[in-house]
Amino acid sequence: MKRFEPIDGEVILADEPIHWKNYIGSLCVLLLTALLLGVRTGKPDGCLLDWLPAGERLNDATRMILGHIELVIYFVALGAAYLRLAKVYFIRYYLTSKRIIVTTGFFTVRTVEMLIQRCETVNLKQNVVERLFGCADITCLAPGSSILLLDVKRAAEFKKLIMSYLTFVRDNGTDKGEEFLQTLKQK
Repeated sequence: MKRFEPIDGEVILADEPIHWKNYIGSLCVLLLTALLLGVRTGKPDGCLLDWLPAGERLNDATRMILGHIELVIYFVALGAAYLRLAKVYFIRYYLTSKRIIVTTGFFTVRTVEMLIQRCETVNLKQNVVERLFGCADITCLAPGSSILLLDVKRAAEFKKLIMSYLTFVRDNGTDKGEEFLQTLKQK
């Protein structure tokens, strides 16, 4: 799914989604909330505090109020987890023959881009957890600006592709993406 308008003659060299590890927290919240709601529905007139020794001494009105508060907390947690999943799911990174592009959002799509010729330095930052999951953050620096790509899958390959293309553009004086792709296929 392309989420930006290509410039004349622009070729998409890479299209990367955000790494799947960003879904783990939201999915855990969704599963835990669903589990607690399942337990909760087994006791429609009570609340989870009934399981505690002090919970048995609660009167019916207090139990009902606490049960309603629980339900509100569950639905807020479900909504927050869903919104986080939706936000993360719609992050994509593109390398084209003219630009580096980051798109985010579903209802409101936000696009951040940098012309590839302006890029001077490409940095890769990877902590221990990111090393285990095989992702990293990439920062492309240009005079007066930068673009940050968070949790890129196959980040080392993506950085290598950016650097190779930058070298190709500087050595050949052209930003023809088709020629670059042909040189990659020949290697």
